[in-house]
Amino acid sequence: VNVSLGSLTLGASGVESDMYHFGIVSGTAALNGGKLTLHSTDIDPAFVALRVGGLSTPADFTVQNGATLASDANTIAYIEANMTVSGPGSQWQLPFQTYVGVLQNGQLTVQSGGSLAPSAGGSYLIAGFYAPGTITVQSGGSLNTTASIISYLAGAPASARITGSSSSWNCATRLDLGGYED
Repeated sequence: VNVSLGSLTLGASGVESDMYHFGIVSGTAALNGGKLTLHSTDIDPAFVALRVGGLSTPADFTVQNGATLASDANTIAYIEANMTVSGPGSQWQLPFQTYVGVLQNGQLTVQSGGSLAPSAGGSYLIAGFYAPGTITVQSGGSLNTTASIISYLAGAPASARITGSSSSWNCATRLDLGGYED
């Protein structure tokens, strides 16, 4: 499924869906309750499990109202626009690799009781690959990753901000700032 220059709302409480690929090229989309599981293990940017953005036009994707976005092991997500996980019980079970800011600016926000957690195979969250990437955890949001890199390529602009007394980020194994080192 690809959304372009329009809007789409998916989900309802208790409803579960499976898709190979979900892309929001431009426009808005929301997962509004229920559960959506993505299965693509493709590395081609056009067919990664989740792609938000990718053109020079605005794109927004929101997971809200207790919805769950899940990803199989070995899947990839590109966030090149705005993605928000918001509200109690709303969660994104992260794919193996999530890139925030690949070729276009990316913004990932977790707020108001929303949460991000690794899928079964673990998760790597990378902000600022070639383009600016921003991660914000606020107002009681929770982010848990296996490993994270802020500014993957030396000099790639990226930032992470955790604000609010009940907001948290737990990085289980490693956090690299200002470039990746083996």
